[in-house]
Amino acid sequence: MNDLVDLVLEQARVAWPGAAWQLEDVARRLASVDPQLWSEPSAADRRAELLLAWACLLGDRDAVRHAEVRYIRDVLPNLRALDLAGAELDEVVQTLRVALFIGAPGGEPKLARYTGRGALGGFVRTVAVRLALDRKRARQPPDLGELARRLITPLSDPDVDYQKELYTTRFTEALEAAWARLPMAERLLLRYHLLDQVGIDELAVIYRIHRSTAARRCASARQRLVAGTRAELGRAIGVSTRTVDSILRLIATRLDAGPEPLPIEPA
Repeated sequence: MNDLVDLVLEQARVAWPGAAWQLEDVARRLASVDPQLWSEPSAADRRAELLLAWACLLGDRDAVRHAEVRYIRDVLPNLRALDLAGAELDEVVQTLRVALFIGAPGGEPKLARYTGRGALGGFVRTVAVRLALDRKRARQPPDLGELARRLITPLSDPDVDYQKELYTTRFTEALEAAWARLPMAERLLLRYHLLDQVGIDELAVIYRIHRSTAARRCASARQRLVAGTRAELGRAIGVSTRTVDSILRLIATRLDAGPEPLPIEPA
């Protein structure tokens, strides 16, 4: 087994020299792979695809770029055949990138399950179609109730409990209305950042942009959501901006669902 690990490690470093290959990591991944994969001449393509998947899991940018061009683009016709187009298609593709390269919070990337038994393209297509079908079943606005609950301070004073309960409902409705008014691109970004709690570094990988750019886009989108929520709340209950600020101080202190809290009160 040690000879096989050394052999695979050497091939991996030749195929993707920019990846941070480690002997222990290769040995661990080989434990779930059929050893004959490296002895069968006809399995050369599967070996190459397996090394590509492992390089992506190590965060190698060249490998990720190659996987996107070679495999993710290939599934677009399949997604369009499922009646996905425009912004909805873009959202599924972005979700596919997260699923393959990053994984859900607390989970592993889907690529970690690829063992080279079949074509990588078929594996990616299966993941994409399942995500698309899930999306079709959930064609509705996200439930922002959980996000709203994160923003509400705990009830503590019996004298203001009724006011808090009343304004909490209005606040949630205002948050939903403000969310609906955001551009699709900002809704998608905030869905990752606030609802799925994807970090700035991961967002930079997903969108293939610098970390500072990802941070600026998140801050801008959250500022727009906060401003929209304040405006919607003011219109809903017919009060002045100062009164809205007092209500927000009563029920919510900050938009703290993301890694970098953003005050919801005006500076």
